[in-house]
Amino acid sequence: MQGVSGTSKTGRKYYYYYCKAQREKACSKKKVRKNWLEQIVMQLLKLVLSDDENLASIAVDSADYYNKNYRDTGYLEGLEAKRREVER
Repeated sequence: MQGVSGTSKTGRKYYYYYCKAQREKACSKKKVRKNWLEQIVMQLLKLVLSDDENLASIAVDSADYYNKNYRDTGYLEGLEAKRREVER
């Protein structure tokens, strides 16, 4: 789904999400109001994040992701070099 907006004849803006493939007529899903969908997503996130086991799993996965993608590539060293350059 991707976020889009539309303007009515009166000039009022409407925000909604729709299937990315809808422009190519490859998806038949209807548009969904932005506020409604974002409320549902927030409720689900609160539910997932209120569980200590889920939080621990997310923390472990995040640390693994960091170690695989940033720690070993010199990413942090590059940022620190830029910081030192800016400070000079």
